[in-house]
Amino acid sequence: MKRNYEFSVHVTGLDIENKPQLNQLKSDKITVVPFASDGLIMLGIGLAAESPESAFNEFKSFLNKYANNIKIKRVDLDLVSLSQIAERLDVTREAVRLWATGERRQNFPIPFTSAGQSLLWAWSEVFDWLTEEEMQADPLPLPINLIESLNGVYARDRKSAAPRMASASAI
Repeated sequence: MKRNYEFSVHVTGLDIENKPQLNQLKSDKITVVPFASDGLIMLGIGLAAESPESAFNEFKSFLNKYANNIKIKRVDLDLVSLSQIAERLDVTREAVRLWATGERRQNFPIPFTSAGQSLLWAWSEVFDWLTEEEMQADPLPLPINLIESLNGVYARDRKSAAPRMASASAI
């Protein structure tokens, strides 16, 4: 059974002002929304697939076939604050705070990281924690373990493509 998945990727090789290049990203089966965020060029992806892995692989195959000049740099972790969780779920920030502290329900995911004084959660872990009613008919995010695995592959690719630094003895 196919389910709807949604995720974002950071890319290189895309000029979001280039109409012919943007036309390469049009598809009846995959929704691709280019956008810029704080200097990063990203693609928001939506598609139906049998599994999270097949969703990513179908998108990657689409990109390779129709826009092979655009390269994936990394899969976005989709980190969210308490306020962003509240907004996505259409609940109060206080409700999310009570979940996070265990005062309203147990086993809320632990924060993924922090930025300044704000804690951030991986949306996929929060989504997995939700009840069926809270999920509504929202598209599924890619699981955090898959995202981290894919990003490991992209990090190794970037490292192997980077020019070797000269050794100290050669300087």
